[in-house]
Amino acid sequence: MISRAKRKNTKVPPLERMSRYSHKSVKDVLASPHPPSEGGGYGYMTASSSFYKYIKESQNDLKQNPTPAEEKLWEYIKGKQLGYKIRRQHIIDRFVVDFVCLEKKLIIEIDGDVHTFQKERDQERTEILEFLGYIVLRFTNEEVLQNIDVIINKIKSYLNTISPLLWRGSGGGLSLDVAGHVPHDVGHTRGSGGGLSSGRQKGFGEDSSQQRAWEREYRDPQFITLNTEPQKDVIRFALWLKKDGKEILEHDILGDAEQNDSKYVPRILDLGCGNGRNLIYFAKEYNAQGIGYDFSPTAIARAREFLKQIASTRGAGDSILDEVSFYVQSIAESYTNIPDSSIDIVLDATASNSLYEGERAFYLQEVLRVLKPNGIFFVRTLCLDGDRNAKNLIKEFPGPGKDTYFLPDIDLVEKTFTEKDFRALYEEYFDILFLKKHTGYQRWGNQNYKRRYLTAYLKKK
Repeated sequence: MISRAKRKNTKVPPLERMSRYSHKSVKDVLASPHPPSEGGGYGYMTASSSFYKYIKESQNDLKQNPTPAEEKLWEYIKGKQLGYKIRRQHIIDRFVVDFVCLEKKLIIEIDGDVHTFQKERDQERTEILEFLGYIVLRFTNEEVLQNIDVIINKIKSYLNTISPLLWRGSGGGLSLDVAGHVPHDVGHTRGSGGGLSSGRQKGFGEDSSQQRAWEREYRDPQFITLNTEPQKDVIRFALWLKKDGKEILEHDILGDAEQNDSKYVPRILDLGCGNGRNLIYFAKEYNAQGIGYDFSPTAIARAREFLKQIASTRGAGDSILDEVSFYVQSIAESYTNIPDSSIDIVLDATASNSLYEGERAFYLQEVLRVLKPNGIFFVRTLCLDGDRNAKNLIKEFPGPGKDTYFLPDIDLVEKTFTEKDFRALYEEYFDILFLKKHTGYQRWGNQNYKRRYLTAYLKKK
């Protein structure tokens, strides 16, 4: 986990951690490749303007004095030998990476013996690069020197299969190839031996620092409320679907519509389902079928127990236990148990706020894959517009990316959106049927703090 600013009681001085860099260094544009030019090329100025002059000399030294492993690998990948231009000792934000393909946002790092003693530092560096949307492949010196053919084939495989996740414009929108194929092991982190470290995994996936922080939160809540009533915004969404949504969509997505002479049963995916209250509400009130994902085992245990309690109060033969399932699963990994175009409604009630940018692109890709044509996506997220508390958090506890911060004392990253940035991210893939900015309250210990939220109902294009 990347440490937050002003951490107390830590062995590593705050100035030696990522939080020493103001959020402006990532926010000030040059942190990721420029958009493709009109000629189809990719921008190569990826250094932080604040730090370039301090690390340029180090970059030159690394170029002039490569290790034997770096020199050997470079002979096989320089130029466009693998079909894509690869650069060596290239500056990205504040780091000099060994090799990078900017077009595919793929970084290749060669680790020597020194990396055995700086694992925490390497992890922080990797997490920042992943936050910027890069995928990081790591190999040891020995692997390169002794198994170069295997290494080259692995690099080729990723270059030819991963979809580039490219920033577009100052709004922070992401462009992704929805039809692109992602390697099956992209979502999993392996050790230093030829390991892949993917942004879709490290921040939000299995055994990540974010997962551990959320697990602690579900066991000893500091700012979430563990009750069994559905969120009010979700209830309003359901009522909208039954009234205005019915007219817009020209059918009743929540039931009462006849399909093949039988009652229509909506299928719902609840991302970051917590204790399952929203999904169970749809199952109770609208006979929906559904799947809930949360990467906290404690949250899923609570959801399954709540489901059993509901089932015990219903009549014999009620099928709610068969219609609703909960899984320990990151929302930033492949939804492998859900077929393409099989879901009517996806719920995201602030679940994606903790995603890193590479993870967010992958999450969107999976949502688009599983949603039916004209399927509905409910999104509730933190809104920066008019939120003084959010602006103070960004100032006092800056996170590693634009408009992000660390929640004090819990080490959870949260991202806020302006309406402009929200539209830039979602409008390319969804029609916005409803969008509202509103005030709510976030619990913190024994106090409630005023926050701004943005709730939107989106229809897949």
